[in-house]
Amino acid sequence: MNKDDKIKELLHRELCKRDFWEYCLYMDNDFYSERVKILKPIAYDMQRLIKPLPYQKELDILNVSLPPRTGKSYLTTMFCSWAFGHFPVSSIMRNSVTDTLYYKFSKDLIQIMAGQSHKGKYKHIFDIDFNTKAVSGWELKNSNQGVSYFGGGVGGTIIGFGADLLSILDDSVKNDEEALSDLALAKKWGWYTSTMDSRQEQGVKKLFIGTRWSLNDIVGRLENLGLFNGDKAKNIVIKALENGKSFCEDIHTTEVLLGKKLLLSDILWEAEWQQNPITVKGLVFPSDELKSFTLKEFNWDSVEDVFALVDTADEGRDFLSVPIIAKAGGEYYLIAVVFSTDREEIMQPIVAGVIDKHLPSITYIESNFNGKGWERQLELLTVSNSHYFERFRTVGKKHAKILSQAGFIRQNFNFRSDYEPGSEYSNFMINFTSYNKTGKVKHDDAPDSLAMFTKKTRSAGSIEFG
Repeated sequence: MNKDDKIKELLHRELCKRDFWEYCLYMDNDFYSERVKILKPIAYDMQRLIKPLPYQKELDILNVSLPPRTGKSYLTTMFCSWAFGHFPVSSIMRNSVTDTLYYKFSKDLIQIMAGQSHKGKYKHIFDIDFNTKAVSGWELKNSNQGVSYFGGGVGGTIIGFGADLLSILDDSVKNDEEALSDLALAKKWGWYTSTMDSRQEQGVKKLFIGTRWSLNDIVGRLENLGLFNGDKAKNIVIKALENGKSFCEDIHTTEVLLGKKLLLSDILWEAEWQQNPITVKGLVFPSDELKSFTLKEFNWDSVEDVFALVDTADEGRDFLSVPIIAKAGGEYYLIAVVFSTDREEIMQPIVAGVIDKHLPSITYIESNFNGKGWERQLELLTVSNSHYFERFRTVGKKHAKILSQAGFIRQNFNFRSDYEPGSEYSNFMINFTSYNKTGKVKHDDAPDSLAMFTKKTRSAGSIEFG
């Protein structure tokens, strides 16, 4: 290596010391260069916790929810090594879902910092020695903490005095079985408040990273308490599929993810891959309790009437929900649905086409948000002149309305079992079956549209209803 190359190398190492993402690329370029899109922004937010760049604002709390096998735990291990390089006399607590995982992360970190892995590159950036290297908890030379790095499995004993630099929770729920157990979740919360929280010194920065399994997991409860609110807190949620496309083709292709979605249960897919925590106990419309049918087996000759309802979206923040419902034998069948967040100028011709296809005797249009405009456009865009449109306004709270109609819907509605994964019908059913008795969900458009329909058809033509 000539003199110029040596100078460039020294400058690069100095950059790695100041910039955590550059450090990651230096340590393992093959891995991190394939995950730039996802991990680079997260790396910079991690850096904001302990040593922000000049243009960054400091963070006190960071929560990151990611799909499996993204590299989140590896990035966290790398972050711990970089943090110790700057603060070797401080302490870090890292807890994971099991003791086995904690020991693995601890061993990996020791090997990085001791120069036993990654071709000894760590020693090119930071030169730190150990007093002890016990995997359960170890101490760096000149540390004044007694134990520099400590932790354990969630629910277990934590060996260590206190964390003053970083407190890390790297996943807290093992699988769907734990996520569905109120008792298991309550025990984990009890452990967090009595054990992990008591090991956090004043001023410690908090990092939560993992999968959102349940509204009642540790992160969910902290979220409800407002921990992730404020200027110095950030909550990052990345779904495996967004608008039908992979969050990162280099990690999981869209084709692979669609295959996983087809094989996995709705609960596993939505929680582990889509980061949509679900509380099955307390669901208003559990999928295994709903009546089902297939279009192939449906007796079209028995249809007495067909209805449609247009639940307009609130300026793009909600879903446009348009259920097409056939009445046969005294029961209702959801034969088709439009369910989208696209702009109304895109969706109005699509909805008009669906109405022309199924020829409902009446189409109800919720008029709280541009219902008059929707009625005017549908009258212009539909081919048949025989369609009848009726606008109505909704009053009262959505949650109360949904709960008041839930029993009727469960007893009298039938839902297709032959819809395609990823279709609008599929997205409607996920939204519908995820609704819980607390009403604390991000979107409630699917159950709300059916509740509107049942309330409307059962209220003898009342224009306003709650």
